[in-house]
Amino acid sequence: MGPYIVQAEWWGGPYIELTMPEALEPTEVINVWVYAKGEASVPFSYWALQDVLDEWCDETFGEANPDGAYNMRAYIENGCY
Repeated sequence: MGPYIVQAEWWGGPYIELTMPEALEPTEVINVWVYAKGEASVPFSYWALQDVLDEWCDETFGEANPDGAYNMRAYIENGCY
């Protein structure tokens, strides 16, 4: 199995939508909006999007997260990878 390719879509609004393999609709979102300012917390660019995705993956599945390996297995087993 793998590599798993996640589609990320962001149009500059509050959420980056993540669509996992074999899913038709987004199954996860990353909130990047600062509601007090009424704007995104990151610039609307490919590189900023990539940085947010890298950070999300590291926080969700990385070694610093004691549940990282469990989270990865759960995503795969439940089809939410």
